[in-house]
Amino acid sequence: MAMVNDGNNDDIGDTFPIGMRVLAVDNDRESLFNLKTMLRRCQFQVTTSTDATTVLRMLRENKFDIVISELYMPEIEGLKLLKLMQPMDIPVILCSNDYDRKLTMEAVNLGACDYLQKPIRIEELQNIWQHVFRKKINSKKQEEKINSKKQEENENNDYKEPGHNMEHPSTQKKHRVIWTEELHQSFLAAVNQLGGVDKAVTKQVLQVMNVEELTRANVASHLQYYRRSLNKISSKPTQQVNNVSAFRSSSSGGMIRGLDTPVALYVPELSYSATLQLDLAQNLNNSTNDQRNL
Repeated sequence: MAMVNDGNNDDIGDTFPIGMRVLAVDNDRESLFNLKTMLRRCQFQVTTSTDATTVLRMLRENKFDIVISELYMPEIEGLKLLKLMQPMDIPVILCSNDYDRKLTMEAVNLGACDYLQKPIRIEELQNIWQHVFRKKINSKKQEEKINSKKQEENENNDYKEPGHNMEHPSTQKKHRVIWTEELHQSFLAAVNQLGGVDKAVTKQVLQVMNVEELTRANVASHLQYYRRSLNKISSKPTQQVNNVSAFRSSSSGGMIRGLDTPVALYVPELSYSATLQLDLAQNLNNSTNDQRNL
């Protein structure tokens, strides 16, 4: 007979399945005696009962590793007994003189781990320890899973400050900001107040703008793009700037303004339009003209 010794399952025992506790139930005394004899030959501890009504009491008062029960009992049929035993979470094997596939499937669906047809052979009983071993392994894994989940929840709770409802980072949604012309004008005013684009920093710009739905990340992204656009426009040849200025002076209405208007930017939904480049070009062109006049 196979022996099992798993260091990770001390509750099973080093000599398992020797000494495995079996409760055998059958109203046929001769059949029960033969079953008891074979189980003992397998070196199992055997307790017998001919009365199905006492089985639940015996299970509550004593500890068993597995139950083998006749299906057709006069007091309580095996299937009903199986239902009553479900909360006890113990492997149950049903047996009978005939084999009914439909009945077997019903027994399995109710939690039976096996269905044996009489006469039961000792070779079949030698392998019933596998059901006990599998049940204990699954129970241990389930317990470890529950403990791991509790530990994870406790660790997450440790990060929460009292009085604050903090969401998990995966559930937080990024706030989307639409940079309207009005919002950008507020941005420009803040930048100018802080001494220009080279001196302005994100935190200060955010404080000066004082817009409720605006985040530091929104301002940082907009400031970075604004600086990058300034550098890009300033690196273009003067001829390209003049061409842009000529284009602006010939345009009328809409978002494009005349050369004599102040710098105005309109950047919808962080997808910056050509208006930004035209305004930056105009700003650079005015600066170039001022230098020539000097």
